[in-house]
Amino acid sequence: MRAPITITEAVCAAILCLYAVGTSRGDDLMGQGRDQEYEAAITRAEILYQAAQNVCENEQGSDRELCFKEAKATHIRAVADAKARLKAAQMVSDRRGNADVMRGEGKW
Repeated sequence: MRAPITITEAVCAAILCLYAVGTSRGDDLMGQGRDQEYEAAITRAEILYQAAQNVCENEQGSDRELCFKEAKATHIRAVADAKARLKAAQMVSDRRGNADVMRGEGKW
């Protein structure tokens, strides 16, 4: 007999699946600008948060409160990760631009 899956496991599995789908399209994302990549990450985080809230609605008592707290924490981490990735991409882009200018390859 198999053990039932918990809400936390279901939410984590959904997040991992969406992450896997997002990273499997890595070549498509490289063509997009960093702002579009950021917006896509925020949209994914919002969709996952709404799905987690819907799952949490079916819980009872303290499990329900814990489920909502975990969903909120996961959402906050996803948004912070998206912001960090955007900031890192901007920093790399700025450094590459500065390196081109130092080599005399900058756009005049």
